[in-house]
Amino acid sequence: KFVKDIKPSQMMVMISIAHTNKTKGFATPSMICDELSLSKSALTAILNTLEEKNLIQRKLSSEDRENVASYNYR
Repeated sequence: KFVKDIKPSQMMVMISIAHTNKTKGFATPSMICDELSLSKSALTAILNTLEEKNLIQRKLSSEDRENVASYNYR
């Protein structure tokens, strides 16, 4: 599926999510912020945009109740 108008920052977040999911099994916003040196507000805006484009989906962790972002392979 081809996605138009994806910004470099959005692509970097998707790559970070995919990489972290592969190595850790999940990716929290804190992990992504640390890896990419992003503020939480900047990451939230990017995650919201990616979710609107159906490129990621957020799941609520049953362990610590923190939002977990996971890559959506639709």
